[in-house]
Amino acid sequence: MERFQITTDAPDAQTAARTNPLDATTIEEAIRMAINAEEFGHKMYKEMAEKSTNPLAKSLLEELAADELTHCSIFKEIGREALGEPDPAVEAGCTSIEERIKLAFDKIGESAKEQVDDTQLEVLNKAIQLEKESYETYDELFKKASGNVRDIFDRIRREEYDHMIALQNILLYLTKTGQWFDIEESKRWNWMNT
Repeated sequence: MERFQITTDAPDAQTAARTNPLDATTIEEAIRMAINAEEFGHKMYKEMAEKSTNPLAKSLLEELAADELTHCSIFKEIGREALGEPDPAVEAGCTSIEERIKLAFDKIGESAKEQVDDTQLEVLNKAIQLEKESYETYDELFKKASGNVRDIFDRIRREEYDHMIALQNILLYLTKTGQWFDIEESKRWNWMNT
């Protein structure tokens, strides 16, 4: 499933039209496309979370859905500024995804490993692919942008990267594979294996 293409395998089985912000001819158009992509991501993660059978994966997918809304708000604010209508009510920033999932993990603990099936693993793998595509898109937009917009694309690309790492950590934790130690140490959530 590609985040920025037209697809018929969206979680709700309806066609979701999305366009890639990299195809935009203006920064305003890229922002509009990014808003659409983040709204789609929110809907997808929310639906994935609702269908999730594993409490740890469900918590992560719910947090990702919330982050997509935050990203959407950021892009809407950038759009208002680009059109000369800044809205000071939009506030960005939140606790890192790792810190939020650690709180959920502390509540759930080892029971999360008991509720894993192939469907859940497929959901996590799809989510990893979506975050990878998002990171790559925002990384390219970061490279093309300047000024405040460049800073925003930098922030969003780093958050998308953190989401990808979070999903990889949860997937490896739930599958109990030896690949856990193959993850670069700075990206591995060691607190999951204590």
